[in-house]
Amino acid sequence: MKTARRLTFVTISLGTLALLLGYAHDGQWPWVAAVAGTGLGWAASAWLGREWPETLAFVATVGLAARGVVQSLPTGWMVVAVVAGLSAWTLGHFARRMASAPQVQDADRLARRFLLRLLAVDALSLAVAALALLIDIRLTFLPALTLGVLLFLGLTRLVSALRRET
Repeated sequence: MKTARRLTFVTISLGTLALLLGYAHDGQWPWVAAVAGTGLGWAASAWLGREWPETLAFVATVGLAARGVVQSLPTGWMVVAVVAGLSAWTLGHFARRMASAPQVQDADRLARRFLLRLLAVDALSLAVAALALLIDIRLTFLPALTLGVLLFLGLTRLVSALRRET
């Protein structure tokens, strides 16, 4: 369980660092301060084990990354920040749930499986994002809608299969 908690702080730091690099690249120093404050607040709430401030910090991180993309900041840093932020939020929730459970059978194995799945999702997310940044495909509305529906159905099946396995 200590591993998940430690990794929560590592991913909070990584996401904050990615945002800081993106905003500092363009010299947006007031926003750099806002990012640093968000990261420190998130780390403090994770340290104290508070759920709603962590959720608020995650939403703020995604909002700051979205603002960065709109402001034409380096998109790669914004993607890394969102993926790391989602991982930190997920790890924090997992660590709190495991700590609040009175007794967990084979907790180490459960944590290992969770971390391996999270690593796989993070790697896939970063790979798809990198591919999306490199490839430019123009679609009209109907093919884009069809592709979106197929993607949604595929992800739904994947999540259902993973839930059945667990």
